[in-house]
Amino acid sequence: MTGTTQPMGAAPAASFRDVTRRFGRVEALRGVTLDVPLGCVFGLVGRNGAGKSTLLRMVPALLHPTTGTVRVLGEDPWKDDAVRRDLGYLSDSDDHPPRLRVRDLTDLFAELYPRWDEALAARLLDQLEIDRARRIGSLSKGQKRQVGLVLAVSHHPRLLVLDEPAGGLDAVARRRLLEVVVDLLASEGTAVLFASHQLADVERLATRVGILHRGRLLADRPTHELKENACRVAVRASGLERADLAALLPALRVASEDARHRLTLLCRPEAAKALLEERLGGRAFQLEDVQPVNLEEIFVDWTGEEP
Repeated sequence: MTGTTQPMGAAPAASFRDVTRRFGRVEALRGVTLDVPLGCVFGLVGRNGAGKSTLLRMVPALLHPTTGTVRVLGEDPWKDDAVRRDLGYLSDSDDHPPRLRVRDLTDLFAELYPRWDEALAARLLDQLEIDRARRIGSLSKGQKRQVGLVLAVSHHPRLLVLDEPAGGLDAVARRRLLEVVVDLLASEGTAVLFASHQLADVERLATRVGILHRGRLLADRPTHELKENACRVAVRASGLERADLAALLPALRVASEDARHRLTLLCRPEAAKALLEERLGGRAFQLEDVQPVNLEEIFVDWTGEEP
């Protein structure tokens, strides 16, 4: 998927500047600065507790930053109620009243949003095979997530925020959910900011990826650029320790066993040999293998832990 180019001079769909958030002594966010351009699909990844949900909840004015600023479509979401009509939001929990029927929710949202598209909502519910007469409490977890997505997109938002949209869903339900998002983007160029643990889905859907770790933003890059500029190499080098390689090379991770070292380098695979020659300063080494990496491998190596 290719992202829509943001018009010159246009405000980003969402903007965070040096944002922190504390809960008592816990600092959930530590100076996060990023922009989500209009028309971009921004995938936010991180381990549990990294601060993803905290950051996303600031967009619909559900949570204040402790310090820093948040702007949505150029406005302060706490001061401009009109911004909320241009925003779609799906939280990470299914919190609609269980006794309500699906049609009760669509009727309510039709009253709240002037651009509510009844035909779009009906089409999406039909695609997802969800009966409007069903009570929310009788739906499966996957169906509740799907209803939540329909509610989030059927008023044609300019910015769609999704917190673990496919959490707990099977592969078929996840695919259906993502197809709905892709269809919306293709037709309207809506900006999407979503957090997910499903890194394969992020890799397939996101045009840009941010890696959040312990409240800090480690990376914010186009997805293709992040993948193309990383590789795993196997090097045999006597007289070089793991600490030497970590200090000399732009490596996300170095694993060593005797004279054999495995590294994840921040460079294109075809540039790995030249980089090693330049940085190792004439030290003897043998490059045994070079392999491209996927987003999950980059994430694991960058955070230094299993996802």
